[in-house]
Amino acid sequence: MKIGIVTLGCDKNTVDNEYLAGLLEARGHDVFRAEKGLTMDVVLINTCGFIEEAKSESIETILDWAKEKARSSSKLKLIVIGCLSQLYAEELSKEIPEIDTQAGVGMFEQIVALVEQTDQHSAARPILRSSNPSVAIERPYARKALDDLPYGFLKIADGCDHTCSFCTIPRIKGPYRSVPHEILLDEARALLGRGCKELNLVAQDTAKYGMDFYPDYRLEDLVKELCALPGRFWVRLLYLSPLDMRPELIRCIAEEKKICKYVDLPVQHLDGRVLQRMKRPYGPEQVVNTVETLRRCIPGVTIRTTLIVGFPGEGRKEFRVLCDGIQKLQFDRLGVFEYSAEGETEAARYTDQVPQRTRQRRRETLMRLQAEIAGIRHRRTIGTTRRVLIEQSVTPAHVYLGRSEGEAPEVDGYIACHSAQKLVPGQWVLARITSADAYDFEGEVVKLLRE
Repeated sequence: MKIGIVTLGCDKNTVDNEYLAGLLEARGHDVFRAEKGLTMDVVLINTCGFIEEAKSESIETILDWAKEKARSSSKLKLIVIGCLSQLYAEELSKEIPEIDTQAGVGMFEQIVALVEQTDQHSAARPILRSSNPSVAIERPYARKALDDLPYGFLKIADGCDHTCSFCTIPRIKGPYRSVPHEILLDEARALLGRGCKELNLVAQDTAKYGMDFYPDYRLEDLVKELCALPGRFWVRLLYLSPLDMRPELIRCIAEEKKICKYVDLPVQHLDGRVLQRMKRPYGPEQVVNTVETLRRCIPGVTIRTTLIVGFPGEGRKEFRVLCDGIQKLQFDRLGVFEYSAEGETEAARYTDQVPQRTRQRRRETLMRLQAEIAGIRHRRTIGTTRRVLIEQSVTPAHVYLGRSEGEAPEVDGYIACHSAQKLVPGQWVLARITSADAYDFEGEVVKLLRE
């Protein structure tokens, strides 16, 4: 069959879809990224159900493909999987009858069977979902890339053991489960073999890797083994909790040459009372100490964070504490989410919900504040040189978009590199920064770097 796959949500969904694509291709199917106008027998949509905005995007995408199915002259199957189906499969089947079948999370072989067995004309529309979800990876899967990119994601764990009052992830995906390091090393070799120049390590809490699985093997041990693989490539660590930033891990980031000096430290808030009500496993003092330690121990480190504004009970005082903390800590990168009251979470039952307009206004205030901070910090880089991984060419001619180790893929900005020589995605260059704003940079290529 010709099978088109749609990826929504986080990087872990990207990896899961590559697992599915690999399994389906091994069974003789033609698998690719779904696009309108292509001839397909099946469209497989991997959804996100984390926050309201992500749910809306998933539902809109399903409805869009349902219309495509109605217009199609072929017998197109529409299969929906992932987080949204894990939470709301019955509701989706009722509201969108064009869906042929659904499956929750962590069911790769079963989804392959559904793809092959679902009969579009059958009255029954099966739903495959576990009441006790598990996302454990217990055997290796061959992965098939759905996009031609010079970077890839290595899902080192999934699920979560935290009990944050605002989050549905433990209910959707079950407990935290590390992937055996032998599997990860084989996946890394395959990714590097297909041309990846950057391995982005992802999990719900990357720094917790191994604690559920090994007596004495941790993230820093995995990273050292990855860095020992041959070739020129970066290793980037995403989603590191302040709770688990051990001295050994910080020292590893500082000393290993292949690790990007980039720490993604999602802290959610900086007011102690709000963090307590969120049930985050740390307080503001630990966040401040962690940031100060990272800057002291890793010269030139880029620190990114994400925040939630408008959490229940966040008044003017708490928001001012947050703004003052941002001014003090001077994060290099920062993303802000408006609080979303998710069903069946503890925080959704709090009676002191913040009005939507207030949440929106506070997000805009924080983004303006961060733009000022980032603009000042970025302009200090003018005149410096950076190693850049080229990702794509743009118009006008001889301008190429790339990233240094200070920019993560898909969430941070780009460096627009001007080059007299033609460049290709996956190429390394040395670029001198000539201008910068709050999000992006411009530079001139001064040297092509060898592999």
